Formats: sequence, structure tokens, C-alpha cells
Amino acid sequence: MKRIARAWSYRLHRLAALDRRSFMLLVRAQGMLVWAWWQVRRRPVGGLVEIVAPAAERTDGVVKEGSDALQRAVGRASRHGLFRPSCLVRALALCRMLESAGHRGAVVRVGVRKEGDGFAAHAWVELGGVAVGEDPAQVRRYVRLTDARLAALR
Repeated sequence: MKRIARAWSYRLHRLAALDRRSFMLLVRAQGMLVWAWWQVRRRPVGGLVEIVAPAAERTDGVVKEGSDALQRAVGRASRHGLFRPSCLVRALALCRMLESAGHRGAVVRVGVRKEGDGFAAHAWVELGGVAVGEDPAQVRRYVRLTDARLAALR
């Protein structure tokens, strides 16, 4: 019981240490994670995406810099929030937050890799051809499926 109380005390202390902007982004990220979880739950398999022509890749650092705060907020909400979302739910939430913040061209990527006798899948967000909030070495381990746009954002 003391361990749980200590964990919550630590979380509340960290929450109180956030500045107003970071706190508001965290609350918004938690809401987006709930929205994304609901989208994944209610749509049929394959109903979240639509196939599109490959977009032109942009690699300017300005776009990436503006996305860091949003990525941190989604990461915090994922680790310390109401539930532990899957990578697909996190990617959907981050993509939606980027789009609503004016970062056009964010794409949810899904990749697969061979793991033992089966496959492992992972979802992440790319903005300007750069994986947002992901270790590039990890992303390279997966073979991207195809270019798709989130039907849920339309």
C-alpha cells in the first residue's frame, strides 16, 4: 500500500511541477488518447486508413521542432495517464494533435518485421519524412507497409 501511495505522490509532484502550457498539452493529449482508443475500438479492421499517393517528403527542422512538445505530451499521458495505449492509439492521437496544431502532412506509418515464427507490427508518426518521437534505429527495423491517410481525421 505504501508503494502505491509513493507512486501516486511522485506523479502528483511531477504534475504540479509542470508549467501551465505543458499541463494543458498533457490534458489535451490524454483526451486525444481516449479519442484514438475509441476510434480503434469502433472501426472495423482496415477502417482507419485510406490508401493515398505517396506524399512529397519534407525534412526541414522547423516542422520537427514544433512537434516536440506535442510528442512529449502524448508520451507523458501514455506513461502516466488513465491507461497504457498501444502504439497505434499513440500514433493516432499524436497525428491528430499535429494536424490540429497546423502541422500538415503528418502520416501514421505501420511497419512489420519478422519475429521468430511470426510477425511484429509497430505504428509511428512521420512528419516531413522524419519519425516523430521515435528512435530512428527502431523504426528502421520495420518494413513500412504503404502510404495511408487516417480516415478518422476526415
